[in-house]
Order: sequence, then structure tokens, then C-alpha cells
Amino acid sequence: MKKQYEDREWIKKNQAKEVSIPSVSLDFYIEENRIIPDMIKIDVEGGEFTVLKNSEKILEKYSPTVIMEFIPPKDGDWKNNNHYKAVLWMKSKGFSLYNIDITGSLIPISSEKSVLENTDSDNLVFIKSK
Repeated sequence: MKKQYEDREWIKKNQAKEVSIPSVSLDFYIEENRIIPDMIKIDVEGGEFTVLKNSEKILEKYSPTVIMEFIPPKDGDWKNNNHYKAVLWMKSKGFSLYNIDITGSLIPISSEKSVLENTDSDNLVFIKSK
């Protein structure tokens, strides 16, 4: 699968290296620190699905608005795209999907593939359906 920016000169000049960092789930962090989230912004370079799945308790309990980066698959393989898996998972949890237009207004997205396949990347908004 082709990675974002891999053809750019700056990425070719700077050799990437893998780094392990300690992390905790949002469920754990929010419970441990007694936080009540209104909004969560996620941009973790393809790990969005994992972050959301490990935030299931807080999504259910607090129903925060979630803003998530979305990058469509470059190879057309929607089934194995973690961003798309995250969209489907959030919809299965009762969240509605929105796009942010140039004025900052939220535009409902009813057919995610038709909208999302025509973008290089975008921030999507999920709001719990009433």
C-alpha cells in the first residue's frame, strides 16, 4: 500500500525510524484523571480505528463529538483501510458523520464513500445521533 507523502522529496531525504513510546487508552486516561470530554480530536497516522475501539467506554458514557483525520486508500482497498474501518465502526455505535465546509459549518454525509473517495485527506466529525 502506498503511504502518504512517500513521493515527496522531504520524506526521501529524511530517513524514518521506528520509535516505541508508552501509551494508554483514552478510556483509562479519562477515567484516571476524572475528565468529562465534550470533544476528542484524533490524528494518529492510521491508528484512528485502534484509538476509537479503545475509547468505547467514554464514547458510550459521554458521547463526545469526535473529530478524526481521514485519508482514503490510495490503492482503492476500502476494506483494509483503517480510516474507513473507523468510520464504519463509529456509525455502528450510533454516531452520524459530517464534513466541515469552508465556512466551518457541518454538512451531513450520507454516503461516505462517494464523498470521501474524492479527497486527499480531510477531518471528519462524528456526533452521536439522538
